[in-house]
Amino acid sequence: MENKEYMSKEEEQEIIEYFETHDPVSIPNVESEIKRFTEYAKQATRKEKNINLRLTQLDWQLLKRKAEEMGIPYQTLTTSLIHRFVTGKISLNA
Repeated sequence: MENKEYMSKEEEQEIIEYFETHDPVSIPNVESEIKRFTEYAKQATRKEKNINLRLTQLDWQLLKRKAEEMGIPYQTLTTSLIHRFVTGKISLNA
């Protein structure tokens, strides 16, 4: 699954509103569709790559402190920041 696209909050809200106002319709081959989308979900959440980063001691300490304030491991914070950057949710302002 390459070229992942993510929904905006507005798109998610449109989907929720649709399901709240329309009757469900059965689809053909529902079992195979469930398997297909289950595999998509697994691929989207699979952690496949380990990386090594070199940080200054100060940056590492600040990263750990910020993660601690947020109540999450610093590795999770690092992964989240990278994900948000590569999906265009945050940018570097030079």
